[in-house]
Amino acid sequence: MWLTQESVEQDDVDSSNPLPRWKVLAAQLRQNLSNIILFSEADFQALIDVQTEDLSREIAIPVVKAEMLKSTLQGLLDRREEERQSKELLELYIKAMNKDGTEEASMDETDSEASRQGEPSKKGPLSSSVITILRGKRAPYLSLSNEQLEAVCAQNPEALSMALNQGAEHIENLQAACAGELQKRSEQVQCMNSLSSASQAKRQNLP
Repeated sequence: MWLTQESVEQDDVDSSNPLPRWKVLAAQLRQNLSNIILFSEADFQALIDVQTEDLSREIAIPVVKAEMLKSTLQGLLDRREEERQSKELLELYIKAMNKDGTEEASMDETDSEASRQGEPSKKGPLSSSVITILRGKRAPYLSLSNEQLEAVCAQNPEALSMALNQGAEHIENLQAACAGELQKRSEQVQCMNSLSSASQAKRQNLP
């Protein structure tokens, strides 16, 4: 009789004001709990926000089970949010790595273009800016690019001695220092390439 009276009261409410969403959902669960698989995340949240006693009464289940239902729904929402965040982080990471790769390729192309247009030829005479660096700095090889270092090493020692107004021993030491700096940089590049290859291998093995 109580259920019949409640149905009549609900019909009266329906005719004037729509039922709250959570009551509609609760009515579906009261008919069949398996209906929950059709609910959206917004539906889950609507049920979670309801007082446990009210939910228990609407679904016609004990309060303890209503509390368990709310806890289960909250757990589902939390896991889905974690999955979304993990997916977003992974996408951001992939975008960042792709961007780095594009920038590196662009820098390589720019360096190559600069080498063709502005850098001195290894076999030609040194530019005035390189001569100034070689004359004025205590460790000039640290201020030179790889192409400039190669150009210094490729110079005829006598011609370089005249250009810098320095003795043969100084020129020999200078060219040896430039060659050593080139070797050091080459080893650093090889090390970085190895680290990059290892990093790419790890990314490819990601699930």
